[in-house]
Amino acid sequence: MKTSLLAMAFAMAVSVPALAQAPAAPPRCDGEVQVIRVSKLKPGASIADFDKAVAMHMAWYRSHGYTTNVQRVGRVMTPQGFASDQVVTVHVNAPGVPRDKRDAGWEAFVAAYRSVSDVTSDTLACFPKP
Repeated sequence: MKTSLLAMAFAMAVSVPALAQAPAAPPRCDGEVQVIRVSKLKPGASIADFDKAVAMHMAWYRSHGYTTNVQRVGRVMTPQGFASDQVVTVHVNAPGVPRDKRDAGWEAFVAAYRSVSDVTSDTLACFPKP
């Protein structure tokens, strides 16, 4: 739970433009690479629709031999309760997948995400190993 809260706080602290100016290759991480994204659901889409895209995403990783990564989905909290149109994903131990390994299955889960959501922030972070 602490890692998820830290990841969400870190996601808010680092801006997308900062990543756009980063070098082509990220620095070496001696801990766990985590990708933290905030996504806004499109009108008519639901959390369940987003969860289906996440399931496709993780199934693709497992079917291609990536077994040590985990993707967690969290609800954005507001003073009024949970946001109905925003989600946060934390992809723990996210493997870097070379472009030449991204096949039709990859394109399918990306299309599933894009059909139901837009990424509003995307942060790559290195966390110490637990």
